[in-house]
Amino acid sequence: MRGKVVLSTGGHSGCGLECVRWLAQGVKRIYLLGRSISAMKASIEKLKNEVGAERWLADILYIQCDLANLDAVQNAAKEFFVMEALMLEADSLNLPAPSVGLDLLFLNAGIYTHRPETKTDDGFDLMWGVNCLAHHALLRYLMPALQHSARAARTNANDARLDGGSNQRFVDRSPRVLWTGSIAHTWLVSPAKSYYPPEVKLRSWNPAGPYARSKASNLLDMYYCLPTLTEAGIVGTVVHPGVLYTPIQREFERDWQQRGIAALLAPQSLGCVNLLWTAFIASAEEVHGGYITQWCRMGKVTKMVRDGELIRRHGEFMDQIVDGIFQTAEEPSHEQSFHNGKVPDEQVERKGVVRRRKTPSQ
Repeated sequence: MRGKVVLSTGGHSGCGLECVRWLAQGVKRIYLLGRSISAMKASIEKLKNEVGAERWLADILYIQCDLANLDAVQNAAKEFFVMEALMLEADSLNLPAPSVGLDLLFLNAGIYTHRPETKTDDGFDLMWGVNCLAHHALLRYLMPALQHSARAARTNANDARLDGGSNQRFVDRSPRVLWTGSIAHTWLVSPAKSYYPPEVKLRSWNPAGPYARSKASNLLDMYYCLPTLTEAGIVGTVVHPGVLYTPIQREFERDWQQRGIAALLAPQSLGCVNLLWTAFIASAEEVHGGYITQWCRMGKVTKMVRDGELIRRHGEFMDQIVDGIFQTAEEPSHEQSFHNGKVPDEQVERKGVVRRRKTPSQ
C-alpha cells in the first residue's frame, strides 16, 4: 500500500468509507469524488477521529463531481490531473515532477431510488447513468494515469530483476480498477427485455429492475474494457462486497423487514473485506477479469453478462454517448477509448465543430 495513489467514487459512505478507513493507514493519497465537498469532509473527519491521528497516514483530497452529469465527470477527471500534478511538484522538492499516475481506481459509488422516473442530466435512467455510464466515462478519462502507473510498475520490476526483465503482463504493483458489483445482476436473464434497443430499454420502469440492470452493466463494462486493460498491464475486476446493511440496502428495508431478511445482512464494516483483498492481497492473475464474491472467492456470473454481442453493443453504446458529448476535433488515442484504439469515421467530428449532447430521445 505504501506510496500508492487511490481515487474512489462513493468513498464517504457505505463500503467505500470502510475501505478508506484502512486505506488511509497505508496509502499515500486518496482522492474522493462526490456531489458535496462538505458532506465528504464531515464523513472523513468523523472517520479520522475513530482511526486516530497517529495511524492516519494518507492525504485526503476532495473533488466535487455529480455522477449524474457527464460534463461534471469530465471536469472531475481534469481536476484530478491538475491536483495530482501539483502534489507531485510538492513531493519532488523543486525537481521536474513526473507524469501523473494512478495506482488504484475504485468505481464504487452506487444509488438505488424508489423514483424510477428520475433521470440523469443527460437524459438516461438515473441508476444506470450513475452506477455504470458515469464510471465508464471516468475510467476512459483516467486511463492515461493508469497506463503511466502500469509502465512505471513494469519498469521498476524489470530493474529489480537480475535477468534484465520479463515479458509477464502484470507485476506486483500493477494498477488495478475495481467495479463494485452486486448479486443483483442475477435478477436479469434476458437482454431483449432489459437492453435492446438501448435508447429505449435503458430507461426507468421500476426500482428493482433498473438497479439490477446497472449492476449487470458493471460486469458488461468490465468485460468490454478488459482487452484494453490487459494490453496496458492494468488489472480489472468486479467485486461484490457481500450482502451488507449499507445505505443502498436500507432502501429495501421495509420490504426486507417484512420478509425477515434484514437480520441476516452482514454489517457495513465487512464491506471492505472483498474490495481490499482484491486490491492488495490477491495476485493479479487470480482476479483479473473475475467476479469476486463473499468472502474473497471467485463467483459465477450469469450467461447473459458473458454474451459477447451484448458486451460489444452495450459498450459501444456508452462510448457513443461519451464521444457525443466530449469528442470534437480529432479521433481519440488508444489511451482515451475502448474501441480497440480506433473510433469509426462517422463518430469523428470535423475540426472546430463541437458535437451537441445526445439523449435517448435523439
